Amino acid sequence: MKRPLVALRIATDPMMRAKILNGAKKISIREGHRDYQAGDTLMICCHLEVWCVEVKVTEVRHCTVSELSREECREDGFADAQDALVRLRNYYPSLAKGSPVTVIHWDGVNGRLTEI
Repeated sequence: MKRPLVALRIATDPMMRAKILNGAKKISIREGHRDYQAGDTLMICCHLEVWCVEVKVTEVRHCTVSELSREECREDGFADAQDALVRLRNYYPSLAKGSPVTVIHWDGVNGRLTEI
């Protein structure tokens, strides 16, 4: 059975969008254990601004914040797991070191920025 197209919402940060488009950002750390699977097609979009691209999920890992690898943190723009915890609390206020997270890797960005 074919899995449904799923959206991954991102912040309005223009630098993050540019990094996704040019392939410099290929990872997102999300609160909770989420049902993404390698091979899924995702639409990365912003719910506050008109912007959307399609990507292919290449890897998914479930862990806790304290189990995040240094590499995963750096790839997502954090210095380490502590920095990730502090900054991710802007989006997930109750996040703690023992909180479950889903690490989503993707590739094959399909889309571009356009003016409306």
